[in-house]
Amino acid sequence: MSQSITLPAEIKLENYFRTLKSVKVEIGNRIYNFLFDTGAGITMISLLKIRKCG
Repeated sequence: MSQSITLPAEIKLENYFRTLKSVKVEIGNRIYNFLFDTGAGITMISLLKIRKCG
């Protein structure tokens, strides 16, 4: 999935639950699903996910 990105980039959002959306993110050789929430006001990631990502 690694590729060069030319700005502006388009990010594909996928349906998650009701009106919530998620986005696929590649870190290293693995792909993770992250909740995309523009109304949260902050960015959060769990300690478990950080450890899995290295």
